[in-house]
Amino acid sequence: EEAEKAADESERGMKVIENRA
Repeated sequence: EEAEKAADESERGMKVIENRA
């Protein structure tokens, strides 16, 4: 469960970075 949560957060972070680019 923890790994899944971390992966989900990292995915969200990547989307945010893409939006800022």
